[in-house]
Amino acid sequence: MKNNSLLKIIILFFIIVFFGLLCFSFFLLSNIKNENSRKAIINDERPQSVEEVIIASESEYIKEDENKIYVKFINDLYDEKENSNEMYFNKLIDELKRFYEKRDFYLIDNSKDIEIYVKYEDESYVIIINGIEDYFEKVDGKIYSDINKIELPQRQVIYTYNDLLNGLVAGQMSIKYISKILGEGEELENGYISYLDGAILLKTTNTKTVRNIIFTYKYDNEVVKGVKVKTDLREILNLYPNNVFGSLENKYLGYYTDDFYYFFYDDEVSVYAITYNENSEFEEFLTKYLEDNDLDKFVNSIKSVIRNYDYLEYDSDIKKAHIMFSHKGYEIDIEENNPKGIILYGNYYFTNITKDYAQIGLITLKSKENSVEKIEKERRRNR
Repeated sequence: MKNNSLLKIIILFFIIVFFGLLCFSFFLLSNIKNENSRKAIINDERPQSVEEVIIASESEYIKEDENKIYVKFINDLYDEKENSNEMYFNKLIDELKRFYEKRDFYLIDNSKDIEIYVKYEDESYVIIINGIEDYFEKVDGKIYSDINKIELPQRQVIYTYNDLLNGLVAGQMSIKYISKILGEGEELENGYISYLDGAILLKTTNTKTVRNIIFTYKYDNEVVKGVKVKTDLREILNLYPNNVFGSLENKYLGYYTDDFYYFFYDDEVSVYAITYNENSEFEEFLTKYLEDNDLDKFVNSIKSVIRNYDYLEYDSDIKKAHIMFSHKGYEIDIEENNPKGIILYGNYYFTNITKDYAQIGLITLKSKENSVEKIEKERRRNR
């Protein structure tokens, strides 16, 4: 009997100890959990500032100015394979919203020409990139990639001691300088003016500036240092290896310099002035045309204000216009009043305005073509 009583006491003791340990364990775990929760609240693992969010996204934080955040994004809007980085930008914007609750804010990368406007509207946020809502739905990745890869051709250093060319540069390509050197010329049916019995041919715009100068086989002096009209193309290539147009196989060599485009052939040298600056008047007229689709007003504005085109043809009855500004890098070749006929070439001076119009497909981009080379090829075919 005594043994049975002792056994019951021992078993009861262990049961009490077990439940005591179990209760203590629950108590301890509960305290640890509460402490961890308290620490998590105090030390939130999420970034605690706008700067920390930008750094966590692997972009470079520059500064904040009220609701404008200036950065250098690690990603462009589209990658090199023309795929969008929409997910990256959406995640970044979502992380930043808590710092601008129910307020507008901007993300600006001046190095990549990216402005993201996060606009609070109707209890939600609207994302507007470079002035375009639903950007990744509207913008073509290939065009975005092409337009942001545009670079001017490599300049070849070519010295000229030719009085005519140097004088034209000094006189801003004015035809007035020509008569002082060459006297009166003879107007030809093809629109050129012949000087020195056909040794030099000039074409001008209606603003009396020289657009194209041709030195024919009759011209005996050097056009540029070391090169006359009859100089072999191989010799020219040895002297000036950085041609950007043509080849020996194409039987012409084209160059881009500080002042001129040069096109060398075995029978002539063709020269055009370099022009590369903003086209603010054209872009103003273009914006209005895209808004109102008034082709008459668009063409008349160009005729009266810009004027220095290569050629202009317009039929108002069928809404067909063909206007070429080869030196400025744009062409208007519109049929049935379709603005897609407005073409920007690789030598156009792009602004955010024209980049956006091209990216959303309102106008046409030919980034890999140069309008000066285009018109020069047309001239050679039609001579």
